[in-house]
Amino acid sequence: MSAKKRSDSPPSDNQPLTDNDPLASLIPEIGNPVLEAMIMAAGDAKVGSSESDMETGSALPEAPLLDEVAESTINLEANLTIQHVVQLYEKLKKSYDANNSIEINAAQVSSIDTSTLQLLVALKKNAVKQQKEVIFVTPSRRFIESAELLGLLDILDLDSEI
Repeated sequence: MSAKKRSDSPPSDNQPLTDNDPLASLIPEIGNPVLEAMIMAAGDAKVGSSESDMETGSALPEAPLLDEVAESTINLEANLTIQHVVQLYEKLKKSYDANNSIEINAAQVSSIDTSTLQLLVALKKNAVKQQKEVIFVTPSRRFIESAELLGLLDILDLDSEI
């Protein structure tokens, strides 16, 4: 009895990641099916909640996860959790597609969870493969401590001393 390979399965219509997506390696590279399911569920919930906003033309709630200063610079907000990882992914993907170099300002980060760090690690690794540059500027002490706790300082190219 042989097990079917994942690549033999037909693609799912609900899956937001595609072969043409430069950040599509996020889930397979990390190997976390739980994170993949949570990202997909968050994406489905987001689509359902935003339809009425698009129909009525009313503004979306003002609680952005991050602010885009320029196409190549992204400012991370203070609290980065899995509830916002899809929004962050979309913002990073847009910037990644448009630029060869991305600056991520992590100065305001006071809380960051593992799913967000996994996303940033996948972005950084993919950037290296694609000969693009991802630079973390003015990372907060909490950002550095969280990355250090998970052994990600080298991967994210961060210095443990501010």
